[in-house]
Amino acid sequence: MPEDFERLIRKFYKFLEDDFGFSIKKLNDWAFVAETGSTRLSIYLEYYSALVVEIEPIGEGASQLLRQNILPS
Repeated sequence: MPEDFERLIRKFYKFLEDDFGFSIKKLNDWAFVAETGSTRLSIYLEYYSALVVEIEPIGEGASQLLRQNILPS
């Protein structure tokens, strides 16, 4: 089952690598992270039934948003 999940993540999120320069890494059997220098996507299965995708700014982009009080500290 984890092999199927990994195969599907790599298949359906490959466009992030190909088109936007993300690097996708496996964290564990049910979680992956895709990153660029400015953005992180966490992709994971919650309770073995719900796919969750979280998007957050990282690096200098996050610092700028924090300075402008757009992101909570």
